[in-house]
Amino acid sequence: MSRGGPRPGAGRPKGSRDKILRRNQKFEDKTRAMQETEVYLRSNGATMFDGDAVTFLTAVYRDDGMPLPLRFQAALAVAPYETPRMTDVRAAVLEQRAKEISQAELKAQQDAGDARLDELIAMYNQFVADREAEIGELLEADALP
Repeated sequence: MSRGGPRPGAGRPKGSRDKILRRNQKFEDKTRAMQETEVYLRSNGATMFDGDAVTFLTAVYRDDGMPLPLRFQAALAVAPYETPRMTDVRAAVLEQRAKEISQAELKAQQDAGDARLDELIAMYNQFVADREAEIGELLEADALP
């Protein structure tokens, strides 16, 4: 069995771009987008922005006059800072709820639960007593004839 040497269909297909050119193309696309954005902002009389980055990005994605791809990029960039993640929201809601329930309310809930449990135990005991009475009556009825 031979090893090595050229194999049919192996290698980079003819006419395809290599990795370096592809990486450079991505860089050129980003640079071109940044240049287009700068030209757009300068040509529309944009001035220095006095706020922070989150406020700036918010203003960019809310501006209907900006190009849509730029607005999407700004929205994606500011999203983690604008609203908390779902797990953070859930933790905050649970903490707030725990603060709202006072010790007296908690004690009242526990007492209500205990009362309901006592009621269910009484119902169970009554059911057992009724069932035993039925069984006793059935046994007496079978024993007589």
